[in-house]
Amino acid sequence: MSGRSIDIAVVAPRGKNYTMYVAAATGGLWKTENEATTWQPVFEQGPSTTIGDVTIAPSNPDIVWMGTGEANIFRSSQAGAGVYKSVDAGKTWQHMGLTGTYTIPRIVIHPANPDVVLSRRPATSGRTTPSAASTRPRTAARRGTRCCSSTTRPAPSIS
Repeated sequence: MSGRSIDIAVVAPRGKNYTMYVAAATGGLWKTENEATTWQPVFEQGPSTTIGDVTIAPSNPDIVWMGTGEANIFRSSQAGAGVYKSVDAGKTWQHMGLTGTYTIPRIVIHPANPDVVLSRRPATSGRTTPSAASTRPRTAARRGTRCCSSTTRPAPSIS
């Protein structure tokens, strides 16, 4: 792994081995299935290597939601590319929306329905674009096949 570790998500309950995901501020998303003996990058083909949050669905450990864009805003922070979802434990990713938000520092998944999530983004992320400067912090909800906005549609999967 490289860079600052931003978030860690661990599959629960623990079985024979841990499955863990570690989000790095500038180093992508990493996964281990053997208690951190070895690690594999699981979003290296994605449009952003800056990760703000990673969360595993409580009802299904194969469903992982990830927010891109560094959550700890620094002078050298990189913008993300929205929210992504994997239904196969990180093998492939589907873009779910919020592309222009720069960073997604928090995702909460409904305990029984992994298709319902809440996502948070900062108001400006330290940038001075007209859209960022004029918005207030808000929470966006995702239900069914649409995410976070009535104008956002999922993009093709990333393998």
